[in-house]
Amino acid sequence: MKPNAGHFPQDVKRLYDNVLPEGQRVRDLIFPEVFGPQQYIGQYSDNTADQIVALARRAGINSDSHVLDVGCGCCGPAIHIAKTFGCRITGVDLSASHLSKAQIGIQQAGLSDKIHLIKGDIFDVGPDIGPVDVVIGLGAWCHLYPRTFFPLCRQLLREGGRIAFMERIRLGEIDPDLYRQLTTEWAAPSVETFASYYFALSGAEFRNIFIQDLTEPYKQLQRRFIEVRLKLREQIEEIAGPEYFQSDLELVRAETDATESGLLGYGLFVAHI
Repeated sequence: MKPNAGHFPQDVKRLYDNVLPEGQRVRDLIFPEVFGPQQYIGQYSDNTADQIVALARRAGINSDSHVLDVGCGCCGPAIHIAKTFGCRITGVDLSASHLSKAQIGIQQAGLSDKIHLIKGDIFDVGPDIGPVDVVIGLGAWCHLYPRTFFPLCRQLLREGGRIAFMERIRLGEIDPDLYRQLTTEWAAPSVETFASYYFALSGAEFRNIFIQDLTEPYKQLQRRFIEVRLKLREQIEEIAGPEYFQSDLELVRAETDATESGLLGYGLFVAHI
C-alpha cells in the first residue's frame, strides 16, 4: 500500500479554495448563531468550544506541549487551545485561503510566537516538523485514510505522545446518495466506524485507546443547524439565492435524519504510544 493511499490532497484543496468559499458568507451568518457566543470560536467542525477544550485536556495538553493540528483550517480551535493551555501549535493545511485567514486571526490574538503555520500535504511536510507531543484533528480527518495516516502520526510523535481527534462516524447502512455526498462530494475516502477507527489505531501500534460517543450532542447540534437556517432564511436567500438555501437545507436534513435514525454519529478518540 502506498504511504498516502486513500488520500486526495488536490481534491481537498479544490474543495476549500474553490468550491466552499461560495457559501462562506452564509456560513459566517449561520455558525455563530448555531453555536452561540460562548461556544463559537471560528470552528468549521461540529465541535463546541467546550468539546475542543475537553479533547485537549483528555490528550494531556499543557503549557509545555508541542501540538500538531493537521487540517487546522482558519485556526479558530488552535487559537482557542493555545490561549487556554499556553501550548505551542504547528498547524498544517492545504488551503491557502484558510491559512491566510488563520494568519490574521493569530496576529490579532497575539499568538504569533505560539502558532506556526505550514501550507502543504501532511505526508510531504510532516517529516520536517520534528517530534511533537500531541497530534490533533477536529473534524478534518474525514479527508484522510486512517490506515495510512495513523502510522504517519505515530512517526511524528515523541515517546509518550498522544493522538486525539473528533470525527463523524457511520453507525449503520447510509443511503447511497447521502454516502456519496459525505465522501465523493466532500473529498473523503470513506465514513469510518467506531470499530474501524479503533482497529486502525491498534494497527498503527497505539495503545490505551479512549473512545467517547458524542452522538447525542451531535444530534442536538444538527437540529440547531436546521432551526437556524429556517430562522435566517430571508438573509440566506438574499446572500446566496433560494436554490442554494433549499439544496443546503435538504443536505442538512438528510444528515440529521440519518443521525436520528441511528445511522450517523460522532466520536472522540484519544490514544497513546
